[in-house]
This record gives sequence, C-alpha cells and structure tokens, in this order.
Amino acid sequence: MLMQKRRTKLYQLTAFHLKTKSVFQHSSV
Repeated sequence: MLMQKRRTKLYQLTAFHLKTKSVFQHSSV
C-alpha cells in the first residue's frame, strides 16, 4: 500500500512536470 501511495505521488509529480513543460514550450513560441 505504501508503494502504491508513493507511485501515485510520483505519477502526480510527473504529470505536473509534463504540464508545466508543455505550458513553458507554448509560451516560448
């Protein structure tokens, strides 16, 4: 259960990073 919770947090961090990266690219263009 602890691993699943950690995995969920990692997934959220990755999704947030990807979203930020995409927004940064859009604003850069």
